[in-house]
Amino acid sequence: MYPYELSGGMRKRAVIIRALIQNPDIIFMDEPFGPLDVFTRESLQKEILKMWGERKNTIVYITHDIAEAITLADRIILLSRRPSVIKNEYVVDIKRPRIIEECKYDPRFLELEKQIWTDIKDELCEEDMER
Repeated sequence: MYPYELSGGMRKRAVIIRALIQNPDIIFMDEPFGPLDVFTRESLQKEILKMWGERKNTIVYITHDIAEAITLADRIILLSRRPSVIKNEYVVDIKRPRIIEECKYDPRFLELEKQIWTDIKDELCEEDMER
């Protein structure tokens, strides 16, 4: 198989594997699953959860997907619009290991999701008022 024959999900897996081979203390992931379909994205999220469970690396994960952030993170930092400053910080105190299919029904998940959406809406309203 040639690299150009790989699917988007296979390419993302290859990038993750290349990063993990070096066994870094910190892994930076900036919107790693953005363009993927929902099934491939969820499969890779499971791999990230499994990898973190085995290695306990620090992962700095940037995403616009609130559910993804809550599912994968122990701590979420919400940034304001430009210039970016920390708007709020949330502790994701949902027990591990997390099962993606079940996590989204956890009362704490729903509470965090609502709180983050509220803060985002407040940020957008503040911005509109400044215009």
